[in-house]
Amino acid sequence: VPRLDYTNGTASILLEPQSTNNLSNSNDSFSVNNTLVTYNNANSPEGILNAFKVQSTTSGTSNYLRTESVAFTDPVTFSVFVKYGNVQYLQLLTSKSDTHFLNFDVENGIIGTKGSNTVGEFVQYSNGWYRVSATFSGFSSSNNFRLYISNSNSASYAGGTATIGDFFYSYGWQIENVSYATSYIPTSGSTVTRAAETLNN
Repeated sequence: VPRLDYTNGTASILLEPQSTNNLSNSNDSFSVNNTLVTYNNANSPEGILNAFKVQSTTSGTSNYLRTESVAFTDPVTFSVFVKYGNVQYLQLLTSKSDTHFLNFDVENGIIGTKGSNTVGEFVQYSNGWYRVSATFSGFSSSNNFRLYISNSNSASYAGGTATIGDFFYSYGWQIENVSYATSYIPTSGSTVTRAAETLNN
């Protein structure tokens, strides 16, 4: 079924290049640090109960959940769906470089400060959801990707603080070796590649 893109004000058929979600599990099995993840806790942008709640269990500067270690090339784009709970700010980053981070105001949909090798974008969805993406450049490596609870939209790399009970919702994590976020590619147990889409005649 063709998807339609209204970016220019009229409907155009959306065609996407080949891309791979390099996460083996895009919606569960995350590692945590000073946080608790409750799966199937809220309705996702799909409209079904498959989003998860992330809640801080301590106060401090290292309250996050993260992916497994992922091999990536330059550039790499890390994208997640997020929804406001009671904490206003989040930070996306890689564990590789302090030039790879992006602050985001999840209550109001505002990108804050970011690293020198980071480009940020977001798309607003219904029911309070945003899809925020951070494109990191500068080198290739193998590292994990993290989403921190924070207290500022101008926090330094991994420098925001959290308090007990801070929470937000998330869904649909994706890591791609491309310079922007393509449509969400669900994974469950292994990486998945979407074939390039073409239109003939």
